[in-house]
Amino acid sequence: MPYFVIENFASGLDLRRPPLAAPQGTLSVLKNAHVTAGGDIEKRYAFVPVFQAPGTFGLAGIGTQLYVFRQAGAPTVMAADAPVPQAANRAFQPLTIHTISLPMPAGKTAERLVDWELFNSKIYSVIKASDGTFHHFYGDTYVADVAKMYDPAPNNVKTFKGKLYGIAKNKVVFSAIDNPLIWDPADTKGLGQGFIETATNNGTGDALTGIEVYYDQLAISSRYATQIWEVDADPKNNNLRQTLRGAGTAAPPSMLGFGSGDVLYLHDSGVRSLRAKDSSNAAAVSDIGSPIDPTIQKIIKTASDDAYVSRAFSLIEPNTGRFWLCFPDRIFLLSFYPGPKVTAW
Repeated sequence: MPYFVIENFASGLDLRRPPLAAPQGTLSVLKNAHVTAGGDIEKRYAFVPVFQAPGTFGLAGIGTQLYVFRQAGAPTVMAADAPVPQAANRAFQPLTIHTISLPMPAGKTAERLVDWELFNSKIYSVIKASDGTFHHFYGDTYVADVAKMYDPAPNNVKTFKGKLYGIAKNKVVFSAIDNPLIWDPADTKGLGQGFIETATNNGTGDALTGIEVYYDQLAISSRYATQIWEVDADPKNNNLRQTLRGAGTAAPPSMLGFGSGDVLYLHDSGVRSLRAKDSSNAAAVSDIGSPIDPTIQKIIKTASDDAYVSRAFSLIEPNTGRFWLCFPDRIFLLSFYPGPKVTAW
């Protein structure tokens, strides 16, 4: 009986050409599996429940330290000592679960965790309330300055050069140096806090949707463009370095640094990457996600609502270092191994 052998699938999924016209070794469907560094197909790891935290929402994690959130004053559904760190049942690498109680303003009900960052070894979180407003917390301390200064408060934040940076409409806003509780430029107890009007520096800076560190600069995105900013402790020295048109995102949590300086993000046309085009670190857009563009474009066009796309988020899987782009009901995974020349979705 005739047969054929496909030696490897190092290029992974490639949906740019019909299956009958694609070269040998082209994948058109691969579910619940990934491509290894050797170009072979391997079953994916299983998702295994290790802990239940009823009465809480959201999840943040640094190494083996995980954090869940609850609204202060809400009934405690977990054990009586819920705020005390608890160990999860994981034999080969114990996890510690911490509960952060959030003192929401009067009349506000916490709905979900929108974003979080680590600042000076403490969780800084952005919480969306049921009325659509955003509220910031540094640990379990309410950051009143943000809501006082900006309406709406930033929904996406990033730690960079001793400050917290966030996006609010067409402004990049930032805290005082080494003090994420101070955001008011008029507050003399802080130094370096303020904001940048991106739309007056370049017309593509309106309705900002994402922020990520790009080498020693910040990439600030709207849906249809990305600005590269050089920022300094002294706000007067902040400088717009570059504008990349047609390179933005509708999903703020999808922007994520990956590899040696690249920033991957979900674009309307698929997964794209900002990467240095030469030694100056000037950014250029790479089509690293083009093999799965047809599927991503279909998802965006047929999404049931805006939240499906806008809440897509990216992460780096800690055991293998793979990039994950996560939608509510599916995950796209990138195996990237430059040595053996494997770049596979």
